[in-house]
Amino acid sequence: MLLLVIMNKKNTEDKQINYTYHTVAFLDILGQRERLKKLNGVLDSDPLDSKLIYDTLSKTYQNVNEFRKMFKDFFNSYANERIKYPFANNIQEKFDSFRGNTELLIQNISDSVIISSPVNILGEDSLPRIINSLSSTLLSTATIMLVMLARRCPIRGGIDLEGAIKFTDGNNEVYGPALANAYELESKHAQYPRVIVGENFLEMLSYFNDYDYQDKQIEHYVKGMVSKCEGLLIPDKDGRIIIHFLCNFMLSIFLENDQYSNFLKNIISNSNEYINDQISLHDKKDILYHRYIKFSKYFNLYIPRWKDSI
Repeated sequence: MLLLVIMNKKNTEDKQINYTYHTVAFLDILGQRERLKKLNGVLDSDPLDSKLIYDTLSKTYQNVNEFRKMFKDFFNSYANERIKYPFANNIQEKFDSFRGNTELLIQNISDSVIISSPVNILGEDSLPRIINSLSSTLLSTATIMLVMLARRCPIRGGIDLEGAIKFTDGNNEVYGPALANAYELESKHAQYPRVIVGENFLEMLSYFNDYDYQDKQIEHYVKGMVSKCEGLLIPDKDGRIIIHFLCNFMLSIFLENDQYSNFLKNIISNSNEYINDQISLHDKKDILYHRYIKFSKYFNLYIPRWKDSI
């Protein structure tokens, strides 16, 4: 963490800001812009089509608002989940202390949602909470991708780790290369419904594995969480590392609770229907046609495991 002192030119008052590592996920809810285009020119109409305005905004705003709420709920659930280990109670209590206590910042720009979390590396004792935060970010993103795809609102995005600051006190905005990197992954490289994980994030996972631990209990915990993170990642056809939201671990999460059985059916049927609709909707010369063909190849490769489970 780097503490910067910035001189305010107007009143010569020194202000301190913390420039530290942040994990940033830049996630775009696809299809929102097309829905909003229905409102172009509506204010010039007479009489005003209030029903169109209400129906369109309630649908699009609801997607963004529920996305924010669900991601926060997922993150807090994963971050605070108690992981049982075959150790003595005092060691289990130590592991329990690693959970939670992670700051989560959420902001949105139109149909894009930016999720960030500070990563303060302050020695070996800080590593469990950091890996807990990274793991919760990946798990929450994978879960929200499934939920939104079932709603016919797929997610495209990028996640990376770099330096950033909170823009102002009491605000959820972050500024710095962490945000720029995540945005670049989403806007230039993701291209279709997938979330790319950046090199710096991956290097942090390697850092945890290679760290010279003094406390073997911390080492066991951190490396176990790194293994969980790695299970949520997979190389795509272009070599990019993406979130594997149809992995076996995600399936196991939904199978653990009987109440999710209907949701599993919805994920499979609604998602398959949406992908086929997008392929049929676009001409073969359209770039979106080829992008959804790529997405369908990933989906069709792994969804049979999900179908066989219900």
